[in-house]
Amino acid sequence: MWGWSYYDSDYGIIIPGDHVTPWGTEVTAVVISDGVTSIGSCAFYYCSYLTSITIPAGVTYIGHDAFYGCSSLTSITIPNGVTSIDYDAFYGCSGLTSITIPESVTSLALMYTFAGCSSLTSIDVNENNGYYASVDGALYDKTLQTLLSVPAGKQAFDVPNGVTGISDFAFYSCSRLTSITIPSSVTRIESSTFYGCSSLARITIPASVTYIDDFDTFENCSYNLTFLCVKGSYAERYANSHNIPVSYIQ
Repeated sequence: MWGWSYYDSDYGIIIPGDHVTPWGTEVTAVVISDGVTSIGSCAFYYCSYLTSITIPAGVTYIGHDAFYGCSSLTSITIPNGVTSIDYDAFYGCSGLTSITIPESVTSLALMYTFAGCSSLTSIDVNENNGYYASVDGALYDKTLQTLLSVPAGKQAFDVPNGVTGISDFAFYSCSRLTSITIPSSVTRIESSTFYGCSSLARITIPASVTYIDDFDTFENCSYNLTFLCVKGSYAERYANSHNIPVSYIQ
């Protein structure tokens, strides 16, 4: 059994991170003691044998890369009381099938947070959360106007009408999706949105979309990706400038 390492700070007891895992990467089950308030960055980095972890109610912060590469972790309960989850927190947790964001979370970094979670089909949000919401397993802002994250394990997904923006990394590494339809309510598509959608063959983009970020938005998508769009639209011009084939819709 690997020993724990804690240190005291002005904010309580913290599990250190910074790529330090003093309990070793082969630990299989962890119960974090009461009194811990923060799980540091990279605290369980590449603990690929970890199958079970219990987080106490006193924890308020989960650091970046905290559970990076914990590929054997099939479930995790984030206690109500956690207010902030940093980027890459669950990167590569390929065994996770669902995760619930509690009422208390007010800050959720979206950059790669659920990237590589290839079995994840549902990101649920407590209905009393004032900042985020979930519909059909996808993560939105509370107003349901911005699509924030689609689980990488989804095999089919249509963006619902009423959404006006699609966030950075929203479909990052959704490698099983083959087609996506974007409704006419959407006006913007941000950077890296469809990065790594390696099976994506068709995407319908309406004339309402007047901005598509140029940074890695369709990087590492299927080689036969085709835009379905309106002739003369911004989407057509974007496709032509990026050598993406086009089929026209009315």
